[in-house]
Parts: sequence; C-alpha cells; structure tokens
Amino acid sequence: MVFFPLLIGDLIPVGCQYWEIYTTLRLILDIVMNSDLSISDIGKLKLLTQEFLQLYKILTGNHLKPKFHHLTHYATAILRDGPLRKYWSMTFEANHRYFKKYMQLSCNFRNVPKTVASKYQLQKCFQLMANPTYSGFCVTTINSEQATETTCENLNLLSSLSL
Repeated sequence: MVFFPLLIGDLIPVGCQYWEIYTTLRLILDIVMNSDLSISDIGKLKLLTQEFLQLYKILTGNHLKPKFHHLTHYATAILRDGPLRKYWSMTFEANHRYFKKYMQLSCNFRNVPKTVASKYQLQKCFQLMANPTYSGFCVTTINSEQATETTCENLNLLSSLSL
C-alpha cells in the first residue's frame, strides 16, 4: 500500500473520487499505524474518518459495514489506551498462521495439540542446531515414561528431516 500510489498515481485522472477515497484511507492508516501521536493527529484522524465514511457512502451507495463503524472509535481508543499499534494482534496472527498451515498439510486431526507442539519443538531445535552459536546445548525430551537428556551431536538426524 506504500508503493501503490507511486506505481499508478500518474495514471489516475485528476479529480477521481475513487482515488480520493484511497488517499484518504491511506492517510488514516498512516495515523493509526504511527506509534508517536499528538493531539492534533487525533483531531486529524477524526476529520479524515468522517470524510472517508461520507465518500464511501456516496461512491458505493451501501450502508456502512461494522468494520467502518469501528473506525469511528479509533480516535477515542487512541486517547484512552495509546497508539493502536502497541496492542494489535498481527504477531499472534503470524504465529497462528504457521500452525494452521501445518495442520492443513498434515491432515492429522487425532491429537492436534500434541502434533503441533511436537512439530514446533522439532523445528525450533533444528533452528538452534543450525545456528553456530548454540553448539553443544542440551535438549530435554519428555517421553511418556521418562525424561531423557541428549546433546546435539546425537540429534543430527533432525537435519535430515524435512521441517
């Protein structure tokens, strides 16, 4: 979304209302994703939000969707809780995406938490083994009967696994 205007901006006719709604949304996103905000930014956010919603109603003729209604509350949320970027869920979503993708590929739905946890542990162990800084660390695996401790030299089989 950052480079999009640079790619096609000169192709858009002057006064295009669709381009105006895009640029307004882009300005809203710039303010919302900023981690250092002032009171004037919040006032500007309120005005841009009103302008965006009016343009959306005019151009589409549709009623506002719930996400647009939430947009009206961003300014008060920033005043109350601080910058929105500090409590967003994108990090969680990125981590959760890995597990969802693995479960779709594995097609094993018997014991999902155990399967996912085992895969994740093997992947992290392999990443640590591949890093030359962590040569010779100990890995503890807990089986159903006993806990065993092994050094990395005995776990070279992990490098042959397709993780």
